[in-house]
This record gives sequence, C-alpha cells and structure tokens, in this order.
Amino acid sequence: MELREIDRTSRSDINLLSALFKEYAAEVKPDMSPTVAGELAEIPCFRGFMAFDDGNPIAFCVCFETYSTYRSKYVWNLHDVMVSRSARGLGAGRKLLEWVLSKARECNVAKVTLEVEEDNAVAKALYASLGFQDFTAKAPKEHHWHLYTEDL
Repeated sequence: MELREIDRTSRSDINLLSALFKEYAAEVKPDMSPTVAGELAEIPCFRGFMAFDDGNPIAFCVCFETYSTYRSKYVWNLHDVMVSRSARGLGAGRKLLEWVLSKARECNVAKVTLEVEEDNAVAKALYASLGFQDFTAKAPKEHHWHLYTEDL
C-alpha cells in the first residue's frame, strides 16, 4: 500500500480524489458538489492524504490546518475519512490514519481533531483504537461550541 500527501496543484491527484469523492457522496451525501475535490484544491489550508493499492486510490483523508494561538502550534481537523467499498476491512483506513498521525507528529501539530456521526460504530471504534477520545471526556472543563450557519 502506498500512502502519500495529495499535491493540490496536481490535476492528476485532484482527479483521483474526485473519483473517490463520487463514491463517498453516493453513500453519505448525494447532493455533495460534484466539483468538491477541485474546490478543496483552491483552499490554502487544505491538506489531503490518500492510500493506493497497486496504483489505484482506495482511501482518502481530508484535513484542514488551523493554528492554536494558545499552544502556538498548528491544529489539524480531519474532516472526511473515506475508504472505498472495495478496500473495506483490509486495514486501509487504519494504515492511512496511522500515517497521517505520524505526519502530524513530524509537523509538531498540537492536536488532531475530527467529528464522527453518532451511529458510525466502525469509525468510532477505529478512532478510539488510535487514541482519539471524545474531547468532553478528555477535557471536561472545556466546552466546545459550534453553530451551523443553516440554523441562523
């Protein structure tokens, strides 16, 4: 399995990511923009990672890099993690995320965050096995709030 960072300036890499996003959208969000991979490539804080098997893309991780002024270090938010249906159960997601976390350590990232749907037991078990915790359990005195603009 080959693991590498997506080159957002490479049309080839964005096309490979786009193919995986089509499969992802069909499963989780059919109304997702068909040009989402190209849109990501235009976002300066986007970092993407992909796993390949025999040259074929089988998994991706979309990451956005922000900065913690409090810790004076970068923070990575893993926004989408997807394994192609054809590669599920083969450890591709685990290998990709282990590699992404090793990259985060190399880059001296303060923390890595992600969100997961309540009913996604497989993903939650994987994330927990990699050391992720529900942040309310880790930092019970910190309260993290959000507001979706569609609720305004």
